[in-house]
Order: sequence, then C-alpha cells, then structure tokens
Amino acid sequence: MSFAPVTRMSTAARIATYAVSGLLWLTGCAWLALHLWAQRDGIAGPLPHPWQPVLMRLHGPLAVLGVFLLGYLTPTHILERLGRPAKRSSGILLSLVAAVLVASGYFLYYGSEPWLARSAFVHEWLGAACIALALLHWLRAPAVRNARQLRSAVAARNEPEHS
Repeated sequence: MSFAPVTRMSTAARIATYAVSGLLWLTGCAWLALHLWAQRDGIAGPLPHPWQPVLMRLHGPLAVLGVFLLGYLTPTHILERLGRPAKRSSGILLSLVAAVLVASGYFLYYGSEPWLARSAFVHEWLGAACIALALLHWLRAPAVRNARQLRSAVAARNEPEHS
C-alpha cells in the first residue's frame, strides 16, 4: 500500500514537544516523590515538603503549554499520520493517555471532593508511567524506517529484471 508523503515535524515543534513533555514529567515526578517520601509530621497531620508548591507552580504553566502543543499537534501530526500503520497504535495510546492526564489534571484543579482522590491517583501514576510510552513512540522511528527500507530492498531484489 502506498501512502502520500508526510511532512516531518518541524525542528521547533519537535524541540518544544520534547522540552515541554520532559519538564512536565520531571516536575510531576519530583512533586510525587516529595509527596510520597518527604512529608514532615505536623500537629494537624503531614506537612508538604517546601518544594512541592514550587513544583506545582512550574507544572501548571507547563501543563497549559502541553495542552496548547496537543492542540497544535492534532491536525499537523496526529491526524495527518492516522492512516499510516507505522507507530499508529503507540500514537493513539499516547494521545489517549495525554487526554486522560488533561482531564484528571482539570478535575484536580476544579473537581469536587469525591473525584479528587481518584483523579489524583490516576494523574500521579499515569503521569509517572507515561514516559515509557512516550519514549517507545519517539524512539521507534529509526526502527520503523530501517524496516521499511529493508522491505523495499528485498522487494527490489525479488523483482524480475526487464531487458
């Protein structure tokens, strides 16, 4: 099956995607580590680590940039490549994970009490684990490209010569 050529993501978009995604993951995981292992006992219960609010002040604006990038990438990268089999499943899964993280982050900020604990659990653990899926999707490109080139070379070798 032949597909129309796909334009490569611009260098600026790729750098922005990697930087924002990486910083979102780092600030979120750092906050989670402090939340789980660095709280102090106070008179009325556990006290947050002093860096937790700082990390959230960084994570929030990064999340806004992440939503903006997701909106930018949807027509220019995601929808353009949906018809192509290479990396489709990891791309769809990565998009769904991003949507769940956006929704759970929204509920953490604006949600009511019954949803807070569920949203926190989903957001914290899915956010911490999503780096594996992102790396699988991003780093799979050379393997997909090399496999495609190998199939083309084998097909060319197996074609009968026309004299």
